[in-house]
Amino acid sequence: MEMIRRFGLLSVLAGFALSAVASPAGAGVTLGQLAPALPDSCNNNVDFVQFSLSSGTSYVVPEAGSITSWATKGNLDSGQQLTLKVFRKLAGPNTYQVVGHEGPRAIVPNTTAGNAFFANIPVKPGDILGVHSNSPFAPCAFAVPAADQIALAAASNIPDGGTGALIPSPGNTRINLTAVLQPSNTFTLGNAQLNKRGARRRSTSPFRTPAS
Repeated sequence: MEMIRRFGLLSVLAGFALSAVASPAGAGVTLGQLAPALPDSCNNNVDFVQFSLSSGTSYVVPEAGSITSWATKGNLDSGQQLTLKVFRKLAGPNTYQVVGHEGPRAIVPNTTAGNAFFANIPVKPGDILGVHSNSPFAPCAFAVPAADQIALAAASNIPDGGTGALIPSPGNTRINLTAVLQPSNTFTLGNAQLNKRGARRRSTSPFRTPAS
């Protein structure tokens, strides 16, 4: 009878472990906007950040987490390349720090298909999405009727951890980019195991496996 009880307990714990591994992560938060038509071209080797926005989905990170993917839309030019960059506003007039980047990536012309990429950039509330144009005619922005502004870096390509002053450009422009934020308060239990005493052992790894 004792053997049956132990087997039943192990079966319950094993079932819990399997369900914990299979539990999906919380839904990601989409940031930024894609051009509704063909995006505008930008100069080569310049950083851009969304300086202000009057409507629509924000480019500003609302809570701590990680940027896990990003996407853009190509224009008609060939040889396009873009890099996702995340900026953090610092004290001082229009002074920003680059938190991280993903890319450069070759962009398929005239489509969104094939222009989505994985990323892994830890972010904090208030961080802002931007891009770096890695080629002439890179599809970095699009025109809108509202008085929105992007800002461009005085330095051509601020490195991760580096800072620079970004100069507001004329209005009516938005960055041609979306990204998915996975908040840090959404997680799954994974790799649940039984130790020799039958207790569940948690993984001590600080990393999470991205949701598929």
